[in-house]
Amino acid sequence: MNNAICGKAIAALLLSAGLLASTTARAGLLEFDGQGNAVFGVTHEAPGIYTDEFVFSLEGEEHYYASGSAVPGYSFFNNTLSANYWITGVQIFSQNSDSSRTYLQTLTSHDGPTVFYPFNHLTPGNYGFIISGRTLQAGSGGSFAGNFNISPVPEPATYGMLLGGMAVIAFAVRRRKS
Repeated sequence: MNNAICGKAIAALLLSAGLLASTTARAGLLEFDGQGNAVFGVTHEAPGIYTDEFVFSLEGEEHYYASGSAVPGYSFFNNTLSANYWITGVQIFSQNSDSSRTYLQTLTSHDGPTVFYPFNHLTPGNYGFIISGRTLQAGSGGSFAGNFNISPVPEPATYGMLLGGMAVIAFAVRRRKS
């Protein structure tokens, strides 16, 4: 009987240690302004590896281009200004009606700020993105901030009207010359 209690105590201790060492997830709801811009950011007070999630919804009948960028926070360490967070990856996803997720092909660049965008445009629905990273300085936390932008994809009718308008202008200019 003592072995059973001791085994359960050890299992509970191991589970607790595993939970403490695991990554922490935070979720944030993005709110877009009238121009399709949203800002986000997170500060982690303790050192570690983190996964942060940001969700948003797109409404209407349009298709959208989407893109984002994120930069790490900077702090003085040993009299040197340096980044306090390293973004290791970004993944955009679509939230399905059954609460499951479809991960979208996400293109990223880490030259300077981390820039990310889905390979295809987005349709109305629920979406989000996950930013993975870690703090860089032992014993200290870290932070990052960024923005996410959406803009409507022009419809083919828009291009048709543009070409039609240019044709009318060209015709009018040609008539004036003759």
